[in-house]
Amino acid sequence: MTDPDSTAADLRWLAATWPFVRQYLPPPPCRVVDLGCGPLGGFVPALRAEGFDAEGVDPEAPAGPHYHQVRFEE
Repeated sequence: MTDPDSTAADLRWLAATWPFVRQYLPPPPCRVVDLGCGPLGGFVPALRAEGFDAEGVDPEAPAGPHYHQVRFEE
């Protein structure tokens, strides 16, 4: 079971750091891999919303398209 306080804190961290990450990316469309996206999906939703071809890789990644539930070494 996920701790709601932890989830809220993680979402705040993603929102706060997104502008920093975004400034270093080339303009879309380009391919971006979010290694270690975690159970919330990391930056993949924000990347895809801006037109990037984004994929998340993490053993705890969410189920669904654009996510791969594997270790990045695999």
